[in-house]
Amino acid sequence: MENLFFKGHRIIEDPNLTEPKEIPRTTKERLFSLPWKPWRKTKFIQVPRKEAFVMNNALLGGKVILMHPSHVEQLRKELEEKKK
Repeated sequence: MENLFFKGHRIIEDPNLTEPKEIPRTTKERLFSLPWKPWRKTKFIQVPRKEAFVMNNALLGGKVILMHPSHVEQLRKELEEKKK
């Protein structure tokens, strides 16, 4: 994991920046899962947070931005396309 700097701000990847999302279970999953609980219609999965957290960096000056790695990768690709 390399450091990414954007306009003087340091971007840090944190894979724990997720939030739960409720999705419906399929009929097959409801009937054939173990332990057998067919009455549960939904399940929760973890998805990346859409927002980034910005904090002041008192030691080095500037700001620190915390983002999920998938969003950092997307930002990295957009920056590379913009340079071309």
